[in-house]
Amino acid sequence: MNCIYLYNPNSGKSKYKNKKDYIVNRLHEKFEVVDYYETKSREEAMELAKNACGYYDALIFSGGDGTVNDIVNAVADCEHKIALGYIPSGTCNDFARSLKIPNNIDKALDLIINGEVKSYDIFKVNERYGVYVCANGIFTSASYDTKQKFKKKLGKIAYYFHSAGEIFRTRANEVVVNVNGEEIKLNSVLTLFINSCSVAGYKFNKKSNVNDGLMDFVAITQKEDKKKLTLKSLLIVFKMFLFGLDSVKKYKSVKYFQFDSCTASFKDETIVNIDGENGGVQDFEIKVYKDYINVLTKSN
Repeated sequence: MNCIYLYNPNSGKSKYKNKKDYIVNRLHEKFEVVDYYETKSREEAMELAKNACGYYDALIFSGGDGTVNDIVNAVADCEHKIALGYIPSGTCNDFARSLKIPNNIDKALDLIINGEVKSYDIFKVNERYGVYVCANGIFTSASYDTKQKFKKKLGKIAYYFHSAGEIFRTRANEVVVNVNGEEIKLNSVLTLFINSCSVAGYKFNKKSNVNDGLMDFVAITQKEDKKKLTLKSLLIVFKMFLFGLDSVKKYKSVKYFQFDSCTASFKDETIVNIDGENGGVQDFEIKVYKDYINVLTKSN
């Protein structure tokens, strides 16, 4: 068996920056050939990943959730479904949390070397694939607006500093969701389409199943005449992330359902967050692709 190892030196705190030789030596426990590339850009990483399909048995990579999104978009439509091995080195590592991939380098490598290939769901927002979340509203710009140098120095704390200002800037946005032939209009301060148990480093959706062919929709809403973020909505957002989704489902202002495909349209110009990255200003169709990527994870 052979594999290629791709490393993103700009991810998170770059804690694996000087671990290349160690990682390659560990991978030789499983793979006869281990080729290594330090990627200089996301475009280079995606090109290398796409070219790896059909040539390598496995693609091993380290980086954050943005790197996961790049790699998945590069390989998702390849005819040969290459096995992905992930060594988390980002700030939040939500994808890793959902697949129970350890943040510890040795444990992540143990999983790659001793684990088995399993298939997992991803989703598509218009023409772009995602793995764990599509979001809009309060706090959702922190992951892509916070400067990289602050994330490297402060980790998740850098997000908290950025998010504090959003409390005063956030306005509710009317979103129209069409699902199963039903049109739902909501005045939402936070809209989440989730395929994960974890978002922003908080494991708040513990019942999430990442290979059931479904995603979860969650919206924190206000009355139509309420455009400024209310204290009640802010407290519900905090409670949801701190104590879990189940703790807020009882509130009338919380809209929740599951879906395999739907469309969403925002009244006001907005930016959608896809896997922690700026997904552009858009209205969109979102669809689940069941068992669409193969990942080296823990064997049963």
